[in-house]
Amino acid sequence: MKKLTIILITLVVFSAAFFAWALFSSIKQESPAEQNTAVENLPAVISSLEAKTSDEGEVKITVQPENLAGNDATWNFNILLDTHSAELVEDMTLVSALIGDDGAKYAPIGWEGDPPGGHHRGGVLKFKAVTPPLSSITLTIRDVGDVKERKFTWQLKGQ
Repeated sequence: MKKLTIILITLVVFSAAFFAWALFSSIKQESPAEQNTAVENLPAVISSLEAKTSDEGEVKITVQPENLAGNDATWNFNILLDTHSAELVEDMTLVSALIGDDGAKYAPIGWEGDPPGGHHRGGVLKFKAVTPPLSSITLTIRDVGDVKERKFTWQLKGQ
């Protein structure tokens, strides 16, 4: 009985070791030179755009862009809405638009976040990635907190 237990334990240990070896050997390890080349070949990534805030009217809105890279499928904007006097019932996909420096207007493709209602909402407003590259973008949000239109503008070139 002891021999059988030892054989089973040995078999399990060798199987686990083989599985770990097979798993880790399939992961390509890049040298520092390869990593630098990969970074240099990426399209311009705009990852450090600052958050912008509008506190007009009864609702404070803060917007932080993210994922505005040439190789991303979507451009995402983190949005926080905060108020103590109004109910936040707007459908963010209907009151928002992205406007390029060429005047083209882009509708959002989705909202992932808090549903309408309450005094505090947050989420991610998503747009299909814009190509060709733009030099600036403006996110507009209309009719939130008795403010006709709010504009949040970022310069993209030279970031």
